[in-house]
Amino acid sequence: MTLAAIVLWATGLLQAPLLAIWLVLAAYLVFMTGSAGLARLREVPRIPPAVPRTHFTILVPAHNEALVIGECLRSLTSFDYPADQVRVIVIADNCTDDTADLARAAGVTAYERADADRRGKGYALEWALARLLAEDGGWTDAVVVFDADTLADAAFLRQMDARLQAGSLALQAQYNVLDPFHNWRTALLYCALLLHNRLRPLARQTWGATTLLKGNGMCFARRVVEQFGWSAYSLAEDIEFTTTLLRAGIRVEPVPGAVLYAQVPQTAEQARSQRMRWEGGRFALARRDGIRLLREFQRERTAAKLDWAMELFTPPLAILVGVPLGLLLLNTALGWLVGSPPGLALTGWALSLIGVGIYVVGGLLISGADRRAYLYLLATPLFMLWKLRIYGAMLLGRGPRGWVRTERTTITGTGTK
Repeated sequence: MTLAAIVLWATGLLQAPLLAIWLVLAAYLVFMTGSAGLARLREVPRIPPAVPRTHFTILVPAHNEALVIGECLRSLTSFDYPADQVRVIVIADNCTDDTADLARAAGVTAYERADADRRGKGYALEWALARLLAEDGGWTDAVVVFDADTLADAAFLRQMDARLQAGSLALQAQYNVLDPFHNWRTALLYCALLLHNRLRPLARQTWGATTLLKGNGMCFARRVVEQFGWSAYSLAEDIEFTTTLLRAGIRVEPVPGAVLYAQVPQTAEQARSQRMRWEGGRFALARRDGIRLLREFQRERTAAKLDWAMELFTPPLAILVGVPLGLLLLNTALGWLVGSPPGLALTGWALSLIGVGIYVVGGLLISGADRRAYLYLLATPLFMLWKLRIYGAMLLGRGPRGWVRTERTTITGTGTK
């Protein structure tokens, strides 16, 4: 056996496990894209009942949100819904500004919480829900959670009410982006969020799986609040709570007619902080819950648990694209050096890239992305280089070790679906 043949054989053997994983991930994403396309063809807008019945309590966790809370509350007190069936509570959590005063000036209730040891959105929600259940005398039928940098469509509560009257227990609104084309970074985040917040929920409708709670625009029937309160405190508390509900047999259902618009980070530093928190939390939960869900799937043969394990194990787009692209280039260079390209590896990595490409482009088409989004995909190499710096910092242990609020900018615009 020649030296070139030995090098190619060894290189192929080392790549084989990773290549197999990437081909499975690519096949899963193509399957999701096809399922979403079928769901979109069958999708029929739901007409809400003429008589809304649900009494909603809206919780707005807020830590030093004076810059944005006013616009948020103007939106949350302007629903096309009977005013006597809605109340808004701002959770002023460890605030050192006038968030609570601004909330009261807007005519809503402010819960003020001070706890230097138990900081973060998860602890704030746990505390507020316990207080709410103790004080409301059974008035609340459902709880909705909004972030403080959010605007909501006027029909939001009517759409939620329709699902709750039909017996749903846990719901997630359609999460859209304010000012998505502020710069290339916000545009690519808009694309990524469309794939997560529109495409994947559409796909899961076809087989009745759970959708991902986004932390913003979540709605829970009182029964769920009484049973679980809020018991997720990790850096990705929304994913953690989705898993808790799934393991208890409660499906989170998407509500595409209930639309909200929220900020995404506009500056590099804002985006860096948020990405490190979200992705660090996601990786930790994948390690903790992914294998456990696969074992439960083996015992129970529950498709929803297999799907959720795949959701946890699927890395961010920068990794999904970066790994096969890097190894495709590496194998090409190796083939040029030894005079015989490793054909099987090249074919495998090319197929995985094609699969991810079908997911991205097909997903944007199915999700109804703004036409400008496709042009901004050309900035993907910049995004990948930026993400590499973030992953490097995380590997060196420089990521956040606790909850850190993303810095805000003034709310502007109405967003893009």
